[in-house]
Amino acid sequence: MKKKHVLVIDDDPHILELIQIILEDEGHQVTTLPSGDRAVEVVGQAAPDLILLDIVMRTHHGMEVLAELRKAAPNVPVVLLSGAVSQVADMPAIARALGAEDFVEKPFDAEQLIELVDRLP
Repeated sequence: MKKKHVLVIDDDPHILELIQIILEDEGHQVTTLPSGDRAVEVVGQAAPDLILLDIVMRTHHGMEVLAELRKAAPNVPVVLLSGAVSQVADMPAIARALGAEDFVEKPFDAEQLIELVDRLP
């Protein structure tokens, strides 16, 4: 399995740390950002293979960041994360319609996250 460079954008420091530990234990390189404010800049510098993006953040909303990322890095897969939209029916389909590759609901299973990262190009 190809090891990837994953950019994780989430305003919860515990989630950032958890994802970083899970993915680094699998051999992936992880860059973290506590907000979407510098997402486009960091994507340009870090050239990640995949972006994990929280939807609900204090500053930039994840949907705004997603729109910016689709313009700046249209070929980098983005997976949306959120625990705040569990009542929304078929969130994976909505995420794909908005330009994301997939959606992961928090709390997530570590194996589910690893499987997702491994299967995306």
